[in-house]
Amino acid sequence: MYATHTETTITGNLLTGLGIDEYFSRTDSAGAATILADALGSTLGLTDASGVLNTSYTYEPFGNVAISGAANANSYEFTARENDGAGLYYYRARYYSPTFQRFLSQDPLDFLGGDYNLYGYVTEDPINGIDPEGKDVIDCLKMFLKLPSLLKAQEGCQQEVNNCDTSSDDLFKNMDSLVCKQTFCSKYGAPGDQAAAVATCACRKAGEGSACVGFILDGFNCGM
Repeated sequence: MYATHTETTITGNLLTGLGIDEYFSRTDSAGAATILADALGSTLGLTDASGVLNTSYTYEPFGNVAISGAANANSYEFTARENDGAGLYYYRARYYSPTFQRFLSQDPLDFLGGDYNLYGYVTEDPINGIDPEGKDVIDCLKMFLKLPSLLKAQEGCQQEVNNCDTSSDDLFKNMDSLVCKQTFCSKYGAPGDQAAAVATCACRKAGEGSACVGFILDGFNCGM
């Protein structure tokens, strides 16, 4: 849980999940409100403590929002990002405009972000994709379709790490195992993080990129 605030005053408390942009409830001077979200994380409604739906949100495909019901101070709307009050959403690396249906600046990853249009939003597929970092599309539908192969690849990569524990029977077995694991992690670009290395290994075996790694590390959750 953390608080939203101005420079001097706390204006509300948020109950968050472990996933990126995952919010469960917001409490402020008007009371507690439970946040109802869709598969992309977009807020669909706010309910009170009795479960009564007080505020509803509807979206056009690229995020233009219409709000009905009781007014509130919630700013988390399209894909659970904050509406800045001018209709823009900050996706950590750059601002997105649902009116223009594109980012306002070029992808900082250039063409490595996965889109030939450097201003484009989720390769023009806002129904299935999200981009919480503003630079790397996470295609939820594609990832879910590949889930069986990703799980199999992840299992295989984890087994590679587990095999390190039985790679030697001599007096230096523990040291050999540690070196083996460090070698595996370094091979996949994350020498200090075994979980990230396993995820990277699995995504490479499945022919996927960095967005896939985040998908696995977030527990195969498209809410991110």
